[in-house]
Amino acid sequence: NPNDYGNLPEILIELFLNKEDIKGRNNINELSLKGTNNSIRSDQYGVYLKIAPNLEMCKHYEEFVQEHNKNHKKIKTLPVEYYDITWNSFADHSINSYSPIIKSALIDHGASNSYRKNLSDVYVSQIVRNYSQREDKTQEKAEISQAYREMKESFINNNTIGEINKNVKEAEKIQKLQKNISISADLSNPNDWENNLVTLVDQTPINYIGNGMQSIIKTTLAVNEKKVKDANIVLFEEPENHLSHSNLNKLIKFLNDQVNQEEQDSSTGQIIITTHSSFVANKLGLEKTIILNNNRKSANLIKKTTTRNTHDFFRKLPGYNTLRIVLCEKAILVEGPSDELIVQRAYMKTHEDRLPIEDGIEVISVGMSAIRFLEIIQGAEKKIAVMVDRDKKTNEYFENKYIDFIKNSNNSIKVCHGESEKEKTLEPCIVLANSTEEQLNELINVIGYKNTTDIKDKEVRIAAVITYMTKHKTECALKIFDSENEIEYPKYILDAINHIT
Repeated sequence: NPNDYGNLPEILIELFLNKEDIKGRNNINELSLKGTNNSIRSDQYGVYLKIAPNLEMCKHYEEFVQEHNKNHKKIKTLPVEYYDITWNSFADHSINSYSPIIKSALIDHGASNSYRKNLSDVYVSQIVRNYSQREDKTQEKAEISQAYREMKESFINNNTIGEINKNVKEAEKIQKLQKNISISADLSNPNDWENNLVTLVDQTPINYIGNGMQSIIKTTLAVNEKKVKDANIVLFEEPENHLSHSNLNKLIKFLNDQVNQEEQDSSTGQIIITTHSSFVANKLGLEKTIILNNNRKSANLIKKTTTRNTHDFFRKLPGYNTLRIVLCEKAILVEGPSDELIVQRAYMKTHEDRLPIEDGIEVISVGMSAIRFLEIIQGAEKKIAVMVDRDKKTNEYFENKYIDFIKNSNNSIKVCHGESEKEKTLEPCIVLANSTEEQLNELINVIGYKNTTDIKDKEVRIAAVITYMTKHKTECALKIFDSENEIEYPKYILDAINHIT
């Protein structure tokens, strides 16, 4: 019955705007945005989108329900026909595509986007059109049209075209129509050339060059298009698509220049770039990054917790996978590829041959920059294990270095390292964890070390294996990872795994 209307779901999306962000922006009418027409009845700037049942359609919906009840049928789908979509400002001004309060322009780097496909041709046509409309160049436009018409006439008068039209005319099915059918070129529009210009890149049509170079050229041209220049918000969709590392660098520099120009000129539209690439986020500045996931706390996390030094560090060294730690639920941070391989193999041993990533756990090689990664996710309270080499440092050193991060995370961060002075790095830790005669022989067999058979003294033999593994770090780690035979793993590695599971 009509009273069930309240049980139907509704969608309400509200966008609250700061006055400072819209002041002086491309002729935005501030008063048209400000009002109390929002869910909290607060006099603020903003817009909302509401999708809800139309109460005037209540009678029809009641008939719809009664008909289903009469036939003992359950309603399993939403009656979207009885829904209205309302898009208003907080001042209750209606918004539509003809009179938008905020204008946007999308530059999509996806492979199938039709807007991107011919944008360069449209822009080049506009350049030619503007040039030919200058007072001192009015004759050029007529000459262009004439040249284009002569090209079409040449096509029509071509002998081969004549032969083709003769065959078409003599075709049996065509003769039955009793009409004169032929192929020609359309000469009706003298300005048709404007729609048929093709952009050439080094004499090759732009749609036939690589998608990466297309992205760079079309993005550059798109930014100069009137629609984009007049927009309050310019949206770049995943600029990293199709680009090699060097070409992505070129495009990021261009986008960076646009972002910097936007920051310096308050009348310029805001630029929003979506990406899954850590490289793009690092180069454009982590402090400007907004993370979109189910955890609302992550939205401005990086800007609030990260120092300027760390922002600059990742901007100058953008190869780090910063977004992996920001987006994951759990992670183990290690210093290098050898540690990464050994941790994954140890995890497989204790978790029925599953890799950590299969259980939603990231193992990330961060070099000596673990502190900077912890700074990025400080306050997120996600489980992180940090594996570091002890080297010649004391337990007190690590406690003091990481104490603030551990406290601020409610102990969800744990730092793991070798316990004794002998356990300086990964390799001595592995050998000492396999120090019995049987274990050591198995380890030697796994890593393929052949020069220990004549060494009788156990300590000397252990030292020789440590030296060999230290000199062949990644090679030995890879052999351990690939081996079907099991070895024992150092306690600090198992502690790290236990912490995040």
